[in-house]
Amino acid sequence: MIRWGVSQVAVRVQWEAACWATSGATRPLIDSGNLTRMGEGSISPAGIVAAVLMLAMFAFLSKLYGRDLWRDEAKLFRYDAVPSWWVWGDATWHAYVRPLLFGSVGFVVVILVGLFLEFGPSWLVDGEWFTVLLAVVSFGWLGGMVTIALFNRPKSFVAPPLRGKPGLLRELWNSRSRPTSTM
Repeated sequence: MIRWGVSQVAVRVQWEAACWATSGATRPLIDSGNLTRMGEGSISPAGIVAAVLMLAMFAFLSKLYGRDLWRDEAKLFRYDAVPSWWVWGDATWHAYVRPLLFGSVGFVVVILVGLFLEFGPSWLVDGEWFTVLLAVVSFGWLGGMVTIALFNRPKSFVAPPLRGKPGLLRELWNSRSRPTSTM
């Protein structure tokens, strides 16, 4: 859950993840342009274990399925084989599958950055430049996923068999019904 609070002193963005098994002692905040740590302690051991397990799971899955996804030979997430449980149509399935690899790599980077923020040296992490760099990387990752899904661009981050396919917007535009003239 993200809470936005605006005051005269600072704008704070507080991120609370109910699904994480943390003690709540540490939550990243953006306060006056500096990334600060709340509370006295650090992340609970359960939170560290959860982050490391997620990293291990994504590393295992990327080793297992990454090459197949890049070649469009995966059995689970085939581009052309829309599963029967997917109710939103072929075009949205294609838009979902295209940025999977880019999104999973970005997710691993976000977890690594979160662990670095917790355990990194304070002289390196507490500066304004690191906050700006983190924001640019995060928005670039999200923007990359959106542009891959909507426009199938940039081509270098799309699997080679899918580079010639249209993006979601072009697919929806081409599939719309057009009136035919009767004259």
